[in-house]
Amino acid sequence: MEVRANNGKGPLLFEWKPEIQTVNLIRKDMYYEVQLDEHSYCVREECPKYECKNKKSHN
Repeated sequence: MEVRANNGKGPLLFEWKPEIQTVNLIRKDMYYEVQLDEHSYCVREECPKYECKNKKSHN
């Protein structure tokens, strides 16, 4: 599920993948993939948004 600003028409805020409990987001031109657990989290990937190996189009 993609979450966007401006009633779904604005920039991508984050992508939620509930089946694997993962959130993908971009903050200050960095891409992060964060896996969420019940009481913790783990940053699975962190890289400049245009250099990530596992990314799709991040706009």
